[in-house]
Amino acid sequence: MVEDEPLVREMIAESLAEEGFVVTEAGCGDEAAGLIDDMEFDLLLTDVHMPGRMDGLDVAAHARRVAPDLPIVVVTGRPEVKRGVSQLQPRCALVLKPYRMSAILQAIDGVCV
Repeated sequence: MVEDEPLVREMIAESLAEEGFVVTEAGCGDEAAGLIDDMEFDLLLTDVHMPGRMDGLDVAAHARRVAPDLPIVVVTGRPEVKRGVSQLQPRCALVLKPYRMSAILQAIDGVCV
């Protein structure tokens, strides 16, 4: 899970853990890309807007190159990101902020079929 806001990252990680997920956290795109290169994951959940060289769409594109079948959920407050997310299909969902955790879980269910 990639989120630059520590409190948001902690809240999402705890909620996902309560649902049975094992969560690996990254605070920026560069860190996430390194983890994607070094480990295997069942899902990528990423915010879009983050500091650093890579934003969430860059991370998702990198993940798609490394693991083409990896399910991806992109979270953003910017609806114009839909175009970038559509290029990551299949198995990619967009969740717009503000959201409830149930929306994240529903998106995960949708891409992990």
